[in-house]
Amino acid sequence: MTTTIRRRRLAGAIAIAVPIAVVALGFAAWNDAGKQPVEDLTIEVPLPKEAAR
Repeated sequence: MTTTIRRRRLAGAIAIAVPIAVVALGFAAWNDAGKQPVEDLTIEVPLPKEAAR
């Protein structure tokens, strides 16, 4: 088997595997997006009495 044929087979396998991996990772991220806990990071800032007018 020549080097050219090996490279063609490898390139074909990569051309198929990479898009499948990208789609799979995107799908996993999409499904996991809403499951993370969210902390309430709201803070209360006291305003000066002059600003309350």
